Amino acid sequence: MDTQEKDAYAMMNSGLPVDMRDPAFGVLARDMDVTYELTFKYNTTFGTKEERRALLSEILRQEISPDTLVRPPFYINEGHCLKLGRGVFINQNCTVITGAEITVDDGVMIGPMAMLLSVNHDLK
Repeated sequence: MDTQEKDAYAMMNSGLPVDMRDPAFGVLARDMDVTYELTFKYNTTFGTKEERRALLSEILRQEISPDTLVRPPFYINEGHCLKLGRGVFINQNCTVITGAEITVDDGVMIGPMAMLLSVNHDLK
């Protein structure tokens, strides 16, 4: 991560709003575009369980446990901000919008059409 990227994520994870006009937001927008592209592939490609886990690992930028299952379609704006434990089950149509890190601990089960939201907007 370069300095601007660290600053953008530090601001976001601290709960401070990140203005879309701030140059730091460009880093976040770029990462969101990559996440959207990978998520589209995850939602439209049916591969082996191992291939799907590898793609989810790429989206979330972490190694996904073999006993974790995320059913497509799955939607997320910032992959690296979602941390999944072991034995997690996320049913279809889950939407994750991150403005700060979200952790789903070991053994958690999330039902269909759930939304996990940690976004923060400046109201000024």
